[in-house]
Amino acid sequence: MLQVLELSPYRLRLALGLWLLAALLPAHAQAQSPVIATPLGTELAEQGDWQLYATLGVPELEVGGVTGVTSAMDFATRLAIGYGESLRFGGFSARASAGVRLRLGRTHDITWQLRAEPGLSLHVGAADLPPYARRTDPTVTVFAVDTGTPALAGGMWLSRHVHATIGVAAPLRIHVAPAPLLEVPVQLQLSAQAKLNNKFWLLLAADIGTHLYGPGAGDPSAATLARARVGLTF
Repeated sequence: MLQVLELSPYRLRLALGLWLLAALLPAHAQAQSPVIATPLGTELAEQGDWQLYATLGVPELEVGGVTGVTSAMDFATRLAIGYGESLRFGGFSARASAGVRLRLGRTHDITWQLRAEPGLSLHVGAADLPPYARRTDPTVTVFAVDTGTPALAGGMWLSRHVHATIGVAAPLRIHVAPAPLLEVPVQLQLSAQAKLNNKFWLLLAADIGTHLYGPGAGDPSAATLARARVGLTF
């Protein structure tokens, strides 16, 4: 009995030390800023690292990813399969792009980024698009080239596990077929990412703006632009 009483303080100190160690280690891990990277946000992928994402919404399914090139630049790719235009369903479209994202700097907890993503797009059954609304052929197919006009975005951490981004873009798009035509989608781009666990992040995104067409687009020469989607980053 005497031996038990002599060892009790030692066991108590050992248990207290283990408890303090267990309490301190998680706190240190949580203090590390999480790193998330998608073409929709402003956080860059770490050099040599890569991350993927997928979203589903109106009017398209989108998948893509990024890979880190340097501490201030990464390379982004994305592929979108559409089943409508703006918030309307109908037709089929495909859009693929690839480009770079550059970190410009940081001011007042906001990370600024410049991104440029040239690509190609195809829209089948485009009679619902304003320049082709007067055509009698509903199966008109539009093939276009996205020039990759740079877009500006700013993002910040709202909390330890929630990141939000707002961007402005006006990508110049050149219609090659059925006839040469210029299109400029002027967009306000919004996105948010929230941590679900150590592997997955919830991704919400929306684009709001207008399509401008011309010269030679006829009437109407503009249309509302709206997209909304939800997905996962992993």
